[in-house]
Amino acid sequence: MTDSPTRGVFDVAVTDEDGVSVVVVDGEVDMISARRLADVAFEAASSADGGLVVDLAGVSFLSSSGITVLLRTLGHLPTGATAAFVAPQPAARRPITLSGLDREAQSWPDRAAAVEAVRSGNPVQ
Repeated sequence: MTDSPTRGVFDVAVTDEDGVSVVVVDGEVDMISARRLADVAFEAASSADGGLVVDLAGVSFLSSSGITVLLRTLGHLPTGATAAFVAPQPAARRPITLSGLDREAQSWPDRAAAVEAVRSGNPVQ
């Protein structure tokens, strides 16, 4: 056993799909990695005139700090822009549902559906 705690892997990247900004998150979103998520997601949201999708399909843990970042990310969207989440796995879907965040932006089972919903301006299932 080592003296240092083991941290989960975390990565975040931004892509563009059909004019929609997509923040792709992988790994564990804990109190520490939430700061990096905030840096990337807030910047992406601020310039997401075509809308924003946050893809959490690769997330294995989503803390309350991560939920707070996701909620604050929505506040950075330009006026009139819409957002959606991709949360097919319980590790992300459950905290989003329990927190009520899914009332602010709809969750979709896959990225293609979320991007299409945001692109069409109809992010509700």
